[in-house]
Amino acid sequence: MLVRQDDSERSPGVTVDAYSYALHDRGGTELLVYHKHLSRGTDDGRHPHVHVSAALRPALPNGDRAVLPLDKLHLVTGSVPLAAFVRMLIEEFGVRPLADDWRERLVGGED
Repeated sequence: MLVRQDDSERSPGVTVDAYSYALHDRGGTELLVYHKHLSRGTDDGRHPHVHVSAALRPALPNGDRAVLPLDKLHLVTGSVPLAAFVRMLIEEFGVRPLADDWRERLVGGED
């Protein structure tokens, strides 16, 4: 995560300029990764997005199957705070929290 101090009147505090949050299985295989890249004068993949390490095989109108490589697509998400990613890991993926008061610790971090 890349953060910077923002002292402007409009938005004082800390601003997250970029992040990469990845979820891997026990064997190290990436399951999904959320990205927000630094903007360097291009919009190519710079919006916040997720890559899902899977492929779908949707049916085409003629009945054939196509391969939709989700890991190659930039699926738009909007900004994802680290606290929201941590909450998802605990609530959706069954990750065991290290503290009993994890909910209280995340309060305010998902804004």
